[in-house]
This record gives sequence, structure tokens and C-alpha cells, in this order.
Amino acid sequence: MNLEDKIRSFYAKLTPSDKIQSAIAFGTLFTVIIFAIQTNTLNSQTSEIVRQVDLLSNQTAIMQQDSDVNNRPWIGGAGIRIINDYIEYDYKNFGKLPNNSGRIAQLAKTTVISKDELISLPKPDVIASIMPTQEWTSHTKVDSVNLLKGALEGSNDIFVGNALDYQYGDGKTGHYGSIFKYDKELNNFSLIDSWSD
Repeated sequence: MNLEDKIRSFYAKLTPSDKIQSAIAFGTLFTVIIFAIQTNTLNSQTSEIVRQVDLLSNQTAIMQQDSDVNNRPWIGGAGIRIINDYIEYDYKNFGKLPNNSGRIAQLAKTTVISKDELISLPKPDVIASIMPTQEWTSHTKVDSVNLLKGALEGSNDIFVGNALDYQYGDGKTGHYGSIFKYDKELNNFSLIDSWSD
């Protein structure tokens, strides 16, 4: 006897009131099963909505961070050279917005310059706003012309460095710095270190 025959045989033995109670019980069971299926579907839909909201929130945070990185000034070095008793630095704004202002420290000496030394220097020289793609040149006067002459002739080393702090936007700050050593064979400066943030 198959399952359908067993159910028919069981149902035939029931009294009319048992049949009504069975119908009510099966109806209730059916309603509970449908409700459970709908609740489970609703729960999975709610879970999916929560997951989508989390993804959207993360994507928005990434887009904001990307906007903060891209929509700002990025001031960096664009050139360095010796002119008479000065060392000229060319700075360029590689970013999409101008800086509001800035201060710079520059140093030239015969011994190696460290990043920490440059960062800790007072920054007396003020720079104005540098527009995107615009360059600006600063001049560092070397106290001893003999220092530059010796570097050009190869009788002494000369290290030069700069550290720039600049403001932009609503109280945000950017930094750039570099350290060079004059190379007589290249007749130019060689970059030792640089940083930007």
C-alpha cells in the first residue's frame, strides 16, 4: 500500500467531527508552514537588504576617501639647481586644488641631512597659494660661496634639503620634503630621500 492509499484509509475511519478537527489542524499546519516560508523569505530578504546597506556604506566611505586623496593639492619637487650663491628649488602643485598657504625650511651643509632634522627645523619662509599645475621657485642662500664652489669643483660635498608644510581646504595640512646631494660627475643633484603626504 502506497502513502496515498494509507492516507485515504486513515481518513475513511475518521468520524465527521474528527474530519472537521483534522481539516482545521491541517489548515492550521498549512498556515504555519506558509507563514514559516514567508518569514524565512522575509528574513533572508532582510539579511540581503542589510548586506546591501553595508556594501553601500563601505562604497561611500571608499569614494569619500578617494575624493579626499584626489581633490586636494599635492605639492612636490619639480627641479633643483645652483644659481650663483643660491640653490633654487622648483615646486609644482600636482593636485587638483590650490593650497591656502604654507611654510618652508631649507638647509644646505657639507654633512648628511636627515628627514627628522629637516622636519624639526623652524619654517620661517612663507609660500603663497600654488594653483594646480603651477610651479613656484624658492631660493636658498648658501652662507658660504666657498661651500658651493667646493661642491662644484669636487673638493667638498654639499647636501641640501627642504621641508614644506602647506594648508588646504578646511584646516587640512599637507607635507613635502626632499634631500639631495650634489654629484660633481653628473654636474647635478642626486635625490637621497623625499616624502609627501
